[in-house]
Amino acid sequence: MKEQWLKWQEQFLTLPENRRRFWMLFVIAIVLYIGVWMSLLPLYNEISTAQARQQQQQSQLVGMERELASIQRSLAGDPAAALRRNIEQLQERLARIDTELEASSSYVGAADNREFLKQLLAAADGVTIQSALAMPVEVVYQDQDQPDTAIYKHRLQVKLTGTYFAVQQYFAKLDKLPWTFYWQSMDYSVRTHPHGDVLIELYTLSLERNYVAS
Repeated sequence: MKEQWLKWQEQFLTLPENRRRFWMLFVIAIVLYIGVWMSLLPLYNEISTAQARQQQQQSQLVGMERELASIQRSLAGDPAAALRRNIEQLQERLARIDTELEASSSYVGAADNREFLKQLLAAADGVTIQSALAMPVEVVYQDQDQPDTAIYKHRLQVKLTGTYFAVQQYFAKLDKLPWTFYWQSMDYSVRTHPHGDVLIELYTLSLERNYVAS
């Protein structure tokens, strides 16, 4: 191989100077071309991969835009779709609230309130009822989109007189009544020992605005 190389070298040196210069430039150009190509090949591959990824993303974007346009056309073709969805959401909300309230509260109707008031007065054994006043009704909950659906709070203010133990027994009788009511407030003040004045406020929850049935 060395002898062959020396032979080529001798033949090269026998060439005219202009021919030697041409072949030297040609070899240098080939070496530079191969060097540049080998260094740029990884960059070319990276650019090709990025272009392929971009084309894939562009295709996905076009597909999503077409799907969105199809949905928009469907909604445009049904003007009541949005209204129906709103109604369904409100119905679900109302059902959820009703379930929560039924689990935590018991409603007392107007007819039951009348009977509850009678039993409240009848249980006053040992105490004297001075007054029983129905306070203004309060709205606990009302759906703005369904005005007929509401929950009302009926308060009853009772003023009575009796001894401490008689009042205590009266409260125990009230707790045994079959209706669900809640204690709003109580104020006890001694007037002449052993008697005292008691001002209590009770309330019931109802689906009817009227406190008692007419």
